[in-house]
Amino acid sequence: MPKKRKRNKTEQETPGHILKNVPDHQVFNCQDGTKFKSLEELSIALKTMRTGIFLYHVHPGTNDFANWIYNVIGDIDLANNLRDMTDQKDYIKKIYSRISSIKSTQKEKE
Repeated sequence: MPKKRKRNKTEQETPGHILKNVPDHQVFNCQDGTKFKSLEELSIALKTMRTGIFLYHVHPGTNDFANWIYNVIGDIDLANNLRDMTDQKDYIKKIYSRISSIKSTQKEKE
C-alpha cells in the first residue's frame, strides 16, 4: 500500500498536478512487476494488462489502483468513481475520460 502523500490546498484545487509523475518512492508497484509513476502510465498499462493481474488489484473489498489514485495522485473524485468498479474496460474508459477532461481544461486556460 503506498504511503499517503501530503497535499497542500493549492495542489488539490489544480487538476494539472493529477497528470504529473509521482516521486520514485510513491510509484505503484503492480503485481507483475510493472511500475507506474503517473495516471497516464497506469491508463496505458491497463489496456494490455492481463485480467488476472487487474483482478489481483481490483476486487470486492480491495481497489489498489483507486487507493493509489486517491492517496498518491491526489484525484479524489476519480478514485471515488473507480472504487466500486471491477470491469477493466469500464475502468480504462473512466481514467481516459478523466485524463482527456484535464487536458481539455488545461488547453482552454492557455
